[in-house]
Amino acid sequence: VKLEKQKELILKYFDGEGKLNFSTLIDTLNSKMEIIVTFLAVLDLIREGVCSIKQSKIFANIELIQLGIKS
Repeated sequence: VKLEKQKELILKYFDGEGKLNFSTLIDTLNSKMEIIVTFLAVLDLIREGVCSIKQSKIFANIELIQLGIKS
């Protein structure tokens, strides 16, 4: 499992409004290694300024928001 491949996968899962639930993304993965690399890919996309994350309250769903997309 490669980091760049997982970053591409994440970008494909954003909806038309540039939103993606982290749990939806994790549910598509099959192994612990895929989950770990995908989490690292999310962190890398945040670092690069491609997306950000939002959580409305403790234990609520984590939502990824693709930057540059107007909703």
